[in-house]
Amino acid sequence: MSGLAETGSAMRYRRMRAPQQHGEVLHLPPASEIDSLWRRNGSRQISNNRFAHSNLEQLKRRGRTELYNAAIEYSRQHRDVSFATGSLDVQQIVMAGHQPTLFHAGVWYKNFVLSALGSRYNCLAINLVVDNDICATTSLSLPWHEPDSVTLKSIAYDQRGPIVPFEERRILDDQIFCAFGHQVADGIRPLVNRPIVEKLWVKTVANRNEQNIGWAIARGRHALESEIGLHTLELPISNLTQTSAFASFAAEILLRLDEFIAIYNQVLADYRRTHRIRSRFQPVPELQRDGRWHESPFWIWQSNRPQRRSLFISQSAVSIELSNRLDFELTIPLADLAGMIEELQNSDIRIRPKALMTTLFSRTVLSDLFIHGIGGSKYDQLTDEIGRRFFGVELPEYLTITATMKLNPECPTDFRSRISDLESQLRGLEFQPERFLESGQPRATEIVARKWDWIDRELPRGQRQQRHAGIVECNRQLQPFVQRKKTEFEEMIKQLEEQLETCRILGSREFSFCLFDESLCADLDKLNRNWLT
Repeated sequence: MSGLAETGSAMRYRRMRAPQQHGEVLHLPPASEIDSLWRRNGSRQISNNRFAHSNLEQLKRRGRTELYNAAIEYSRQHRDVSFATGSLDVQQIVMAGHQPTLFHAGVWYKNFVLSALGSRYNCLAINLVVDNDICATTSLSLPWHEPDSVTLKSIAYDQRGPIVPFEERRILDDQIFCAFGHQVADGIRPLVNRPIVEKLWVKTVANRNEQNIGWAIARGRHALESEIGLHTLELPISNLTQTSAFASFAAEILLRLDEFIAIYNQVLADYRRTHRIRSRFQPVPELQRDGRWHESPFWIWQSNRPQRRSLFISQSAVSIELSNRLDFELTIPLADLAGMIEELQNSDIRIRPKALMTTLFSRTVLSDLFIHGIGGSKYDQLTDEIGRRFFGVELPEYLTITATMKLNPECPTDFRSRISDLESQLRGLEFQPERFLESGQPRATEIVARKWDWIDRELPRGQRQQRHAGIVECNRQLQPFVQRKKTEFEEMIKQLEEQLETCRILGSREFSFCLFDESLCADLDKLNRNWLT
């Protein structure tokens, strides 16, 4: 459900925390409320919206038709789409989205839920490939089995390259890319019998036809999902932004940008005040006004210079100037701004939504239900309020879905207490070594007797330091007699610490789904079916 609500000018926030145990899921709201939520979202009235330059009902119909056609065209290149070409209602859509990465199993669980809800409501289920985000890494971290321990190791699936959006990031070393699947499978196999990466990477390599690294990974995963029975379509943001509906949506905001900035920044200030956030960059930066230039909630770059920067706007009575405030400016007429934006998107100029705008567009225009993870859910608490104040609409309520899956769910949990007990024993060896002495050591017996003589002495206050020194000296002289026990305890602590570190590594929920055994697919499907029944 929406996480922000307005009471006067106050905002309320519902805390969300990832499940900690293997096989646990987070579903907000719970399954018992899903059907009523779907009905509420489908019956929302939008007649009093404040769209000034578009008819929202027409925009929704056009946007969903364009989305369906584009998603069919894109998805059929790498998977069967016959499930979406029959009797489905293409004007009813449930959506999710994520960057084209090798994300963790809890993120992948959203795609299982997405498919199930599409079947449940006989509607389209579409996952957005967020390829306008930055491709910051081209390696995968995995647990690496050493002879006596498990460590973390990174394996690259490409050379390091420029920090650019996924849609502009090409594969730089095809040999590294193709070899990645075998390397990871060999590395994880001492811990996992049938790692998903083997099947996944065959499909990923087969779908690298444009040599785009993010698209290849997303298509490989989507093809695998087809094989295991998930019925979803996908579409990259870069394709979605070429639709006329997106152009109309962007034009609506740009033509009212001064009003949008005021609302956006006020919502952000309310959020920060509620959550006592002092950083001006969290959860997102404010939109800036700099003289005649106003910052928009969109990115801009050119294909031959793919470093994304904020799109700034300067508007006059007859034209609008676009700029990145560095090395790009373009003046276009106001008369057909939406048409010009659509035309620009098919040139070398990229105008892409920032994170909040992606879900604002998706939930205002494209979908009846959006599925978020915890991170996106927190962001969209802002989106709810922006939609309410700027567009005058109550956005459809969304789901928050995640799961926790661990590579080694059976790891014992008492390592810390056992280490603590042994450390206590080590302290006992230092201060009470007589407790650990073996029989048949007459010299040690003499020292213990002398220690007890010191303990039992009654000395005046000024001479008690002498007794303390005598006891310390006896303890020191007893150390050779307990050295074997000390070495034994230290070795046990070392082994337990190594096992604890192994469990810490394998107990993480952040490992990529592709490192898990193929049985993960059945496990996630079972979690999904249990939730929805």
